[in-house]
Amino acid sequence: MKLGIDPFESAKRIHFTAKKLYLKPGKNFNKPDLYDLSGLHILKKTGRVVAEIIDQDSAADKAGMKKGDVLTRLEGQENARIDLFDVRKRFCDDGTRVKLTVKRADRELESTLDLKSGEVKK
Repeated sequence: MKLGIDPFESAKRIHFTAKKLYLKPGKNFNKPDLYDLSGLHILKKTGRVVAEIIDQDSAADKAGMKKGDVLTRLEGQENARIDLFDVRKRFCDDGTRVKLTVKRADRELESTLDLKSGEVKK
């Protein structure tokens, strides 16, 4: 059985006394699951997109990203317009390069993430 990002979005019925959950395929059932290939774990804090964790030997690590880096641009788009869901989807495109501009201390730095499926850590 395939369960997507929200397996309960397609719950048809829950039978509590029989301890059973009946599911039906949702609208995204046949779409492939997406995996973030960046190794960059980001959060939105006070309107800023911040690198919280960098996976060792990941694309983000190899690009020189550091914890606390503030993402100011993604592919030239300013932070104010960056949606975390869109960033996550962008980090799932195998074989692509993603250009980032980050602020670290008082400097702005440019990095490029080379996304490859071989970079996925499980």
